[in-house]
Amino acid sequence: MLFSIPIETHLKVSLLTRIIAKIIDLLLFMLLAIVLPLPLGPLLGFLYSLFADGFCFANFRGQSIGKKIMRLKVIHRLQKRPANFKESALRNLP
Repeated sequence: MLFSIPIETHLKVSLLTRIIAKIIDLLLFMLLAIVLPLPLGPLLGFLYSLFADGFCFANFRGQSIGKKIMRLKVIHRLQKRPANFKESALRNLP
């Protein structure tokens, strides 16, 4: 029941835009995994990738960093509200 939308409208986003946002998030995941010591880096990177779409603080509303840069956000389709951490985890489980 969650999908990514452009911030300005409630239309579905192109596949290319989603891929670019995911690549940005994966680069952040890899940066955390490489820079921070084991096992902290990979663990924080994994947690980021799992819960990132549920960020709802400061200027983030259902947005990971990649989605924020690409001006996207994840909203609940029926309730029209930003995703929370639980919904982000269910959406991003491997």
